[in-house]
Amino acid sequence: MTAALAQQDHRLTDVDASYRKKQWLEARRKVITGTDLAELFGVGRHGPMKVWLDKTGRAPLESIDNDAMRFGRRFERPILEEYADRQSTPLTFADPFAVVTNEGMCPRLGVTLDARRCDNGWPVDAKNIGFRKPGEWGEDGSDIVPLNYALQMTAQRMVLGADMGHLAVLFNRYEFCVYPVARDPDVEERVIERIMTFWEKNVQADTPPTIDGTESYSRYIISKYATQRSKAFLPSTPALQTLAGNLHATVGQIDELEATADAMRNTMKEVIGEQGGIEGPNWRATWTQAKESTKVDWEAVARNVAQGIGDEGKAVLDRQVQAHTTTKPGSRRFTFNWKD
Repeated sequence: MTAALAQQDHRLTDVDASYRKKQWLEARRKVITGTDLAELFGVGRHGPMKVWLDKTGRAPLESIDNDAMRFGRRFERPILEEYADRQSTPLTFADPFAVVTNEGMCPRLGVTLDARRCDNGWPVDAKNIGFRKPGEWGEDGSDIVPLNYALQMTAQRMVLGADMGHLAVLFNRYEFCVYPVARDPDVEERVIERIMTFWEKNVQADTPPTIDGTESYSRYIISKYATQRSKAFLPSTPALQTLAGNLHATVGQIDELEATADAMRNTMKEVIGEQGGIEGPNWRATWTQAKESTKVDWEAVARNVAQGIGDEGKAVLDRQVQAHTTTKPGSRRFTFNWKD
């Protein structure tokens, strides 16, 4: 019998899960979660804008949940059971659609737990990681973990008032490691300050966060100014002149780096030759051939068929083309040119 005998089990029927998931997503909108912290501290993939769009109700409710989160929930149970077996301690599996808060610690911080140890109440968070990037993770038992995961565990510990939390991580489908994340009062103070500042200055004041280069902010700008209402050019200012000069220099650096990276890729391809790739102790390069694909030019097929049945066929084709033709609004395109 496995040591992972759950003291509570929150598996739900499809109907219950659908209803409770909606309630869960709505509850997450009212707090800053562990995942949100990564965005607010600049170590997430989407930046503060994604959090702002969510908390102000501008993002669709369904967009708060993504594929990574859904698959994480599906894989967490066997990872947690493996953790319980190796630690020889039973776990209490958490409700997957519950947001846990701690008003005394920070009223705007909320987390969704994976599990808790039954012996000391520490939170245990399951992670299913593919390729382990060098330098991001330490050895099994160390506290060297990526900052975004450390922030998630910090949020769970803060809400539970625990001195320690464990990340149970499965790498590459077979390598299992446990990483302890201990309490750090200085980090907790910074977390609370960042949460409350963002909530007051951005969410409650309905003010967008500072502009950054994330895809979330790019989509926000595009949606906000989707229509060009004037062809007039604005006059420059000293600040904009400096910005343009910095942009010019940055683009030049990117071009040089891209050229260097392309040369490195070509060197790798030359070495790979007719093989599938190269594999090192902590890296892999592949150069594989995709499957053959076919494409049918259906417009040409239709016109050839129409020619075979004369003017009547052409008329039918023209009516069908007209019926199935739509006009797509033109998108705005940003260009930047620098004259030396």
